Amino acid sequence: MVTFLDVIENIYPFTTDVQYFQSLVSQQHAHGGADEPENSLQALIEATKYPFRQNANRVVIWITDATYHENDTYTSLTKNDVITALLSMGLIVHAIGPESNKSSYYDPIIIPTGGNFYDIYGNFRDILLDISRFYSSSKYVLSYQSLSSQLPAEIKLQIRYAGLGGEAIVFPIGTTFYKSSRYLAFYPNPFNPQITFNVEKGNYLGGELRIFNLLGQLIKTINIDNNTQSIIWSAQNDNGDLISAGLYIVQLVLNVKNELQYFETAKILYLK
Repeated sequence: MVTFLDVIENIYPFTTDVQYFQSLVSQQHAHGGADEPENSLQALIEATKYPFRQNANRVVIWITDATYHENDTYTSLTKNDVITALLSMGLIVHAIGPESNKSSYYDPIIIPTGGNFYDIYGNFRDILLDISRFYSSSKYVLSYQSLSSQLPAEIKLQIRYAGLGGEAIVFPIGTTFYKSSRYLAFYPNPFNPQITFNVEKGNYLGGELRIFNLLGQLIKTINIDNNTQSIIWSAQNDNGDLISAGLYIVQLVLNVKNELQYFETAKILYLK
């Protein structure tokens, strides 16, 4: 845990002692207010220095009611410096703050890292439950033994956790296509002027890399075959026009046997 005002106040190390951590949290109180901005950027940099386990879900919960110093007398850091450091460590940042600061101060940092924004006036129990539920695991492998010798065309899957959940129709695709890792990788993110997509070879019959803006409009389609490994995109749409800076959604669609498709989605940020 890192606490801060205009300067970093405390940096508490990781601990496995739950009661000790609860006591640290209970000692925190609002003080020194009415003098925005504060030094959130330096605090986020300190978070990147924690000794996370190699395979851990690396999540930062950033709680603040203020804007932040940037490249001034309190810090030489910029948003891009912090984003680069967070991405290099694989940290996902969730922000809890006032709605009025969301678009200008919190979104530029949480969106590239894949985090969410939560209103500071919301119910903290529900906020923490949402964060823990969403990132407790990003992938599950389910197996079952059927009494039938035929592979079903579809299976209805129901999931319930902490009173929440839902149901979905899933399509079994056999064991030959399963992999423990994702097929799509990309770097750098954020990017300017180019980003490289790597598509891992696998048991698929080709597909597409689709890029959408936040309005859901398809702006770029790149065809993929089983020999495609590296794609360099220079931030141009299908008409050859340079796109605007901002957040975009990448969708990898791979065609599998029997007209089934495999999907992956990711967020990328184009900076100018």
